[in-house]
Amino acid sequence: MPGLLRRALFSAVHLSRLLRTFLAFALVATTLTLLAAPASAEEEPTTSPSSDASATPGSGPAEATAADSPAEDQTAPEPTTSPEPSTSPDPTASPEPTTSPEPDAAIDDGPRADYIVTFRPESSAAQSRSALTSAGAEIGSSVPELGVFSVSLTAAGLELLRAAPEVVRVEADKVREVQGTPNDPSYDAQWALPKIGWDSAYGSVDPSGSATLAVLDTGVDATPDLVGRLVPGASMLEGETSTLDSHGHGTAMASIAAAEAGNGTGIAGVGYSGVSVMPVKVLAADGTGQDSDIVRGIVHATDHGADVILMSFSNPGYSHALQSAVDYAWSKGVVLVAATGNDGSSAATYPAGSAKVVGVSATDQDDTLWGGSNFGADTFLGAPGVSITSGVGSITGTSASAAIVAGSAAQVAADAPSASNGVVVGRLARTADPAGTSAETGNGRVNLARALADTSTEPVVPQGVAGAGGPLVGPYVVAANPSLDGWQSISAGWGGTLQGSNSKYTEGDSIPIRYVDPKAGTGSHTVSFGYDFDLGSGKRFIDALTSYDRSVSGATTNPCGSCGAATSSTAPIPVDTTLPSGAQFSGQTFRIWNASITNVGSYTTAAGVRRITVTYSVPTANKDVVIAFGAHLARQNEWGPAKGASSAPGASQKVYASLDGGPDGNVSINPGTAIVAGGTISGTVYNDADGDGAFDSGETGLSGVPLALSGSAASTATSDSSGNYTFSGLLAGTYSVDYTVPSGFANTGTKPLTGISVATNTSAVTGRNFFAQQRNASISGTVYDDANGNGTLDAGEAGIPGVDVSRNGTSSTTTNSSGQYTFTGLAAGSYAVDYTVPAGYANTGTKPLSVNLAAGQSATGRDFFAQQRGGSVSGVVWNDENANGTHDAGETNGVGGVTVFVDTNANGSLDGGESSTTTAGSGAYSFAGLSAGSYRINHVMPSGYAATGTRPVEVTVGGASAGSADFFVRRTTITTLTGSGSGTSTYGDSVTFTATVTSLAPNPSSAGSVTFTDGSSTLCNTVALTGNQATCTVSGLDVAGSPHQITAAYSGSSTSPGHGASSSTILSHTVTKAALTVTANDESREYGASNPAFNASISGFRNGETLATSGVSGSPSCSTTATATSPVNTTSGYPITCAAGTLSASNYSFNFVDGKLLVTKAVLTITAWDLTKTYGDSLVFSGSEFISTGLKASDSVTSVQLSSLGASGAAAVGSYAIVPSNATGTGLSNYDVTYVDGTLTVDPKGVQVTADDKTKTYGQADPAFTHQV
Repeated sequence: MPGLLRRALFSAVHLSRLLRTFLAFALVATTLTLLAAPASAEEEPTTSPSSDASATPGSGPAEATAADSPAEDQTAPEPTTSPEPSTSPDPTASPEPTTSPEPDAAIDDGPRADYIVTFRPESSAAQSRSALTSAGAEIGSSVPELGVFSVSLTAAGLELLRAAPEVVRVEADKVREVQGTPNDPSYDAQWALPKIGWDSAYGSVDPSGSATLAVLDTGVDATPDLVGRLVPGASMLEGETSTLDSHGHGTAMASIAAAEAGNGTGIAGVGYSGVSVMPVKVLAADGTGQDSDIVRGIVHATDHGADVILMSFSNPGYSHALQSAVDYAWSKGVVLVAATGNDGSSAATYPAGSAKVVGVSATDQDDTLWGGSNFGADTFLGAPGVSITSGVGSITGTSASAAIVAGSAAQVAADAPSASNGVVVGRLARTADPAGTSAETGNGRVNLARALADTSTEPVVPQGVAGAGGPLVGPYVVAANPSLDGWQSISAGWGGTLQGSNSKYTEGDSIPIRYVDPKAGTGSHTVSFGYDFDLGSGKRFIDALTSYDRSVSGATTNPCGSCGAATSSTAPIPVDTTLPSGAQFSGQTFRIWNASITNVGSYTTAAGVRRITVTYSVPTANKDVVIAFGAHLARQNEWGPAKGASSAPGASQKVYASLDGGPDGNVSINPGTAIVAGGTISGTVYNDADGDGAFDSGETGLSGVPLALSGSAASTATSDSSGNYTFSGLLAGTYSVDYTVPSGFANTGTKPLTGISVATNTSAVTGRNFFAQQRNASISGTVYDDANGNGTLDAGEAGIPGVDVSRNGTSSTTTNSSGQYTFTGLAAGSYAVDYTVPAGYANTGTKPLSVNLAAGQSATGRDFFAQQRGGSVSGVVWNDENANGTHDAGETNGVGGVTVFVDTNANGSLDGGESSTTTAGSGAYSFAGLSAGSYRINHVMPSGYAATGTRPVEVTVGGASAGSADFFVRRTTITTLTGSGSGTSTYGDSVTFTATVTSLAPNPSSAGSVTFTDGSSTLCNTVALTGNQATCTVSGLDVAGSPHQITAAYSGSSTSPGHGASSSTILSHTVTKAALTVTANDESREYGASNPAFNASISGFRNGETLATSGVSGSPSCSTTATATSPVNTTSGYPITCAAGTLSASNYSFNFVDGKLLVTKAVLTITAWDLTKTYGDSLVFSGSEFISTGLKASDSVTSVQLSSLGASGAAAVGSYAIVPSNATGTGLSNYDVTYVDGTLTVDPKGVQVTADDKTKTYGQADPAFTHQV
């Protein structure tokens, strides 16, 4: 109830909004008329509108019972809504059962009928049989390959199977259906049903769902054919609530669309199964109604669950409010169907012409348009509309046609409950049969059987009159042949035939061609374009495809004048590389409107026709797709005289187009339209070797030279391999020819050639030649600085800049910064090249050079060589007192007598043949008369000296320059090292090392210092010399570094005369470990106790070290031979001995001293027992009446002497001490014994008193009583 309330509130709010819309548009209600033709008896109901109405007015639709519908020839009952099963098996998740489940007992109740059940392909046989068993099916035969089973089911089992997810369809077994022919009495008169394929669907297709058809009309009566189909409706008429038919038209429409089939009465409705009828009264008894009522009716039907709305009325007036109501219904998934009208006119009517409404025209038994039917942009589908049996008479008109389409839509919706309204409309449109033209029936005449079989899911939305109708997705998409036109250049229009009267083109022109695919359907299409190419005998007509506007302006031709504002796109036309180069056009394109080209194929040729395919995708249906391109007329230039298009045989040649494999359409082109252009101008471009501007014997042509034609026509050409060129295909006129001078050439003749007259269209003008001399030869080289004077180029030798170089004694140039020169632009010939030797140089190579040049030759490497001479090298061998490798102020002394030499072979030694000299007393030397080059200067080291600077020295000498090379040496020293202790000491001992520094003459005296090191560690740093000695005393040499590597390094001295640094050889010194004493600490314990932890003390550290700083780690391992049972020893004790244990030290060894362990007596306590005896009894002790505590190990007390004053029998009652003493046993000498008394308690002795028996006579007094003790 809350859901119904919400829907009611929503409807009320929506209705109020619509009414406000009506006021905003200031609508005047338009009268609509019923669309049954009024002219003849067959166009109106033949009986009274109410003659078949059996229901009582106001009573509403009667309820159907099982008895109302005979079982014969009926399909299985189909509930309006299928109940959901309690559980839904999941075929993908549930394992296949090994046993079939038992069905619910309730499923087996009731009568059975025979069905065919089809399962999904992914369902296994076990899953299928399990589902059938769960539904209580009795399985007959099966076709496992198709997943099909023949079964019998109860009504409950049928509902359960239809809800199962693995089931595709449950349908009546048609073998048991007598071919599905209904038993309705008037079925034989219903010619329209087999026409739309209804008889093929009935009895074969059992819908799995349901659909509600709202009939917006004059009301609907509950006739026997409709009583079981009606659901609650409503009246939109003011003051009227009844939905009963006040005219008869609405009942007729409802019956045609959805009368119950196979019930033995009346007719069979188009919607034969699962279709309910909702009466919505919007027309009055006179068959007219107002827009406002119709708008409310559409909204009411939509809000109350209608799947299809039937409107069998029309009016030429457009209503915004009506369109708004239609838009609302479509947005809620409703299919809307309306009649186009019975005026025999193409004028638009509404609501058929509204967007999103399926407008329906009427056809006859021959699938031609009924003469009274409207047609045009408001027509989306056609349907039978002549003499249609309605159950209340025979109807002719588009009302009946609309009812048939509405019933078909409802049946498709019931069969595919999940399909959207767009999908339902698409299936009806795509599967329609051709009838009349697309303007008459839109997508064609409806075919119910094919629509039910269609599984496509692409939605289609009717565009209405505002969208120019359609879209066309039915048979007319394929049936509409494309057209092909050519541009008629004289008459300036498109046509299928081009001839001399309307067109004139020249060979080489591209004729604009356009292809039109009218009202193309969506999806991908392929058109094959062909053209007459090979006409035999070497003749060609069309040899290439180009852009359509290559020769004629696109603005002039306008290929897509019908496209409006549609945009276009292009796709490249492949270059046909099999053609001569002049017929190969790059950058050419197909241009397309209202679609996009997705693929262009390759060229093929068959029977002289060359073809190429173009595939295009159409996004929106019902629009003209246009493709434009150019057809190039073959020229004689490429194919030879009388081989071009103008020489084609026959009356005409063609360009072809075939869409999606269909027949060829063509445009006819008469060869007479192509003017013969056979004039030629030819000549040769010569290589003018001698440059005289005339042809001489042996001179050849230049290939690949561009030429240009101007004047009466413009063209270009390129000279061939022999230098020849030809401009062909020329008309009579005056021309000029020019050429582009090739790179490296100079024009030597006349250019351009002007005033060339071609007298006729076939005149040949020859000998128009051009001349060019090749002037690109060159001579180049380098003037080298020939450092080694060998007259050839060696590594490292550079060029000399600024040198004058001449050619044939006249033309000259100057070498660049790299010494290079070049003479360019030379013709072939012999040349003498020379250079001017620079000052200070001598020529070392060949001069002048003779060069013979061929045409275009580049003579490189014409080099010259010159050596520079007269250089010198001088310097000083200095006594470098501070050893810094440079000459400092104050260093005035050179070393005389030193041999200095030029180390030519760089081996560091003076060899035979190498120049040498000896330094003067000042240390100076010099070499003179050197040629330019690089020299290695070295010297022999004087005895007692060492080098402090660079040696050898590399000096580069120019031809006239001097070089300098100084050397630096200093006196050497020898350092010797000695040490105390004969090379061995104990860790912690003091050791002294002495360094002595000597030199050849004189020894250093207290100048410089010595640093003593131990490996990489410094022992004594910069110890000043005393005389020529220095000492270093240390006491911290570690054992770990032994043997220590002691060296002494003398620093050298810059004190005149200066001494060099030196280092001693290594002195090895060994350090042994010092001994530490490890003494065990004395300890004591009680007899029988565990030994305590033993410790030790360490002594004997050196160099002031302690245990913490000595590097000693770990601890000693100390022990004793005494055990817990070792006897008491308090004098000498037991020895405690220690070993190294984990002790470790790098500089120490260990000696061990024993300690002692004293064992003292343990405490033993002996306690006498506490005992009890009776007075008068005697007690004798056995010696075991005691307890001992404190015994160790296996020691024991075997007997103790016990005594007590209460032990005798005469001892009075009371307590007495039991005194222990003199214990005996094993190991008791190791104890201090303590005795503890026990207690002897003497208890009183017990006495028995017994009464004597007595006797007396009744009545007598008691006798005296007595007892015995």
